[in-house]
Amino acid sequence: MGITSENSTVFLEHAAAVLDFLPVFENPDFVSGRLALKPGELPLWNYNDKLLAFIKALYDNRWITDFDWTEWQAEARKYWEEPGLIAEADVTSLRRLLTLHVRKDRFCDGHLAAAVEKGQIAAILKRIAELKESSAFKSRPNIRSGAANSSSAGGHGNGKR
Repeated sequence: MGITSENSTVFLEHAAAVLDFLPVFENPDFVSGRLALKPGELPLWNYNDKLLAFIKALYDNRWITDFDWTEWQAEARKYWEEPGLIAEADVTSLRRLLTLHVRKDRFCDGHLAAAVEKGQIAAILKRIAELKESSAFKSRPNIRSGAANSSSAGGHGNGKR
C-alpha cells in the first residue's frame, strides 16, 4: 500500500494486523538484526525477517503516514525520554511515532533497532491493543453490494478482483 494520508481512517483490521507482532517485540530475546561491518564501508543494519515483515505491515495497514515527521521530532523526543507517555497517546500520535521511527531509520541506520531495543515499539503496540479493546477502532464498513459486483455496474461480474 505505501504511505497513506494522515487523515485516513485506521480500522479494526489495521490495528489487528500490527498487533500480531506484539509478542515478537515483547520477547526479551528478540534481536532485530545484525550490524554488517565490511572493510571500507559504513556499518549497515541488516534487519531480520520479522522486523522487515513488521515494517511492511505498517505500510500495508495505514500506520505510516504522510506528515512531516522531521518537524515533529521534538514532540517524539518527549515519548523517547518519557516512555510512560505512550500509555496515554492517541491514535494520531501512535501513527506519528511509528512513522517517525520507520522513516528516520532510512536516514539514521539502526534507529528502528534502537527503538525496538528501548521498548518503544512494544509500548506503542501495547497502547494500540488498549485502544483496540476500548473500541477506538471501528470495523471497516462492508462496501460490497449487489450492484457493485455486477457486470452491468462495471464490476467484474463474479466479485473477484
